[in-house]
Amino acid sequence: MQRLARMQNFAITLLTAVSLLVGTSLAGCSKAKTADKADDGGADSLRELLAVQTEMNGSWSFYGPDGKIHCKNAITDQPTDVHNGYFTVAAQYSPETDFNYPYSVYRFGAEPRLVPGCTNLKAAGFMSDGLIPVTKKGERIAVVDGQGNVKFHLDPIGGKEIMWCGPGFGDGMLMVCDSDDRRGYVNSEGKAVITPEYDGGGPFAEERAIVMKYSADGVMVFSAIDKTGKTVFTFPDGFMPLTNVFRNGYVIAGKEVNDRITGPLRLIDKSGKTAYTFPDGAGDTECLGGKYITYSSGDSTYVCNLKGERQFVGLNSKIAYLGGDRFLKWRTDDGAIVDSTGKVLAQLPRYPIYGCYEGFGPVAGSIGNITFLTGDGKPRPDATFARVGGMGVLNINTDYSPALANPNAIKDYGD
Repeated sequence: MQRLARMQNFAITLLTAVSLLVGTSLAGCSKAKTADKADDGGADSLRELLAVQTEMNGSWSFYGPDGKIHCKNAITDQPTDVHNGYFTVAAQYSPETDFNYPYSVYRFGAEPRLVPGCTNLKAAGFMSDGLIPVTKKGERIAVVDGQGNVKFHLDPIGGKEIMWCGPGFGDGMLMVCDSDDRRGYVNSEGKAVITPEYDGGGPFAEERAIVMKYSADGVMVFSAIDKTGKTVFTFPDGFMPLTNVFRNGYVIAGKEVNDRITGPLRLIDKSGKTAYTFPDGAGDTECLGGKYITYSSGDSTYVCNLKGERQFVGLNSKIAYLGGDRFLKWRTDDGAIVDSTGKVLAQLPRYPIYGCYEGFGPVAGSIGNITFLTGDGKPRPDATFARVGGMGVLNINTDYSPALANPNAIKDYGD
């Protein structure tokens, strides 16, 4: 059942804003830009501000790429990060709170304001393309604008109820899943541009969506489609992408054998061409900024250009991308900022863990004591937090009773 679980997770979109501490490194890089007002741009405008907590179990603030703190300790319950000028808060349980409907959407500002009609929600997604998918008690999923006006509901498509959708739009398209567990796409006007027909799918990004269908003999076949639903290319036989979106023009894929993705892994562009084949045994592969590729082998990390020419090696080290031609290289209690040749630009203070949030720079510290660093590796003033990164939002589920009454329609409900 690992394949099924993987495909259910495949539906979790690019817009999911979950920040996790994994192993000895800080994981969770996402796009960011400086903004203090609402921006109704597309899905690329992610994480303008990070939700941060100064003390465990304390109140929440927001932290900007410029190092400034906004709405200091003004949010009691955990919010999401700020996306295109908006964020969502999930209320904690209390006798006065309906625990099943705890979500509220706010417009960010010096004094955040509730979006009209967007309180006591069953679920709420992210602002993108000027729209947010939400679920009100007892209703089908609605798509609202920044003023809380309902633009449309996700009504049945081809007679099939829409059971859930992604948390936000990408390239003006929202992934939906019907009661037959088939995925399709609705545009920002509510039109079903691509009728649900896929067994798995990811969000649109860079004018492509990666989708999956089972063949007659039960084999997963992955393809990339455009916004008309046309298949741009099909992945080679047996190949499965490691992520559900293209980023910086590429996706990495490998062969699936016995429910595991094996090498040699390939870097595939948006036309389906293989731009680079990773060495056998390469792991933790990434394409960084559309300029570099990294992979691990043994205890070391290798950085190459897109032609496969080696730039430098992090011996017994891990590497994260800081943008441009700068990288964060670290091992236990030892970190540095280096250039694309591996030359040390700044030695970092000794911390137990290191990592980065793209657009916000390097971070270091330990769980409960995470510090943002400047470009030259020095601790930023007033930038040490107990927790970094807001509440994650997965799929937005319907709460329409007639749909939920059909037991065959809810097998993927709550994924």
